[in-house]
Amino acid sequence: MSVVSPDGPVYQAGTLSGNPLAMAAGYTLLSELNENRHHYDSLEKKAAYLQTELLEVLKKHEVNHHINCVGSMSSIFFTDQRVTNFATANTTDKEFFKTFFHEMSEAWYLSTPITI
Repeated sequence: MSVVSPDGPVYQAGTLSGNPLAMAAGYTLLSELNENRHHYDSLEKKAAYLQTELLEVLKKHEVNHHINCVGSMSSIFFTDQRVTNFATANTTDKEFFKTFFHEMSEAWYLSTPITI
């Protein structure tokens, strides 16, 4: 912590940064996730289902695409190339992505209920 401002050169800020209640909630959530790994399995199943259904729609409408996934996180690129770096990511149809992003911005979040 000695490198974090005000003692050190690294500035870190956020709405709930250092807030005791936010820190307790975050610690509790991380502890729950660490003790009950099935939450990750649940999210990964939802992500796999989303990817399967999305691939079906994209193929049906003949949209060039590539989806990168790790666990429950995914990124879609509207390109016919495998995306592995900035150059290949930059081949995406940016206008199509912009439309997709704005239309999906309220519906693209995966979650799982956690009760503690």
